[in-house]
Amino acid sequence: MTNSNQPKILRRGSGPPAGVLDQLSPRVEYLSVVDCETISGISRWTWRQWAYVGKITSYKPGGRRLLIPRSELDRVFAESMRPARHHEKSGNPG
Repeated sequence: MTNSNQPKILRRGSGPPAGVLDQLSPRVEYLSVVDCETISGISRWTWRQWAYVGKITSYKPGGRRLLIPRSELDRVFAESMRPARHHEKSGNPG
């Protein structure tokens, strides 16, 4: 049975050390850089670099493990979206 107060984390491997989940916000979904790479197609190394330079918010519970809030992934997508171009059809065919 899972505790509804704990954040939903998509993880591979063993996950963060014991007690780390208690420190994270209970309403935030955290993703690993591998998950971000899988979802976005952007390299895990790019996600790491963005976290390092402060372009995205991240949490590093220890070691090489880096967690990124899902909201940051959504924000990166929103910032890179361009509005659709709608072409008006003229009355002249061709």
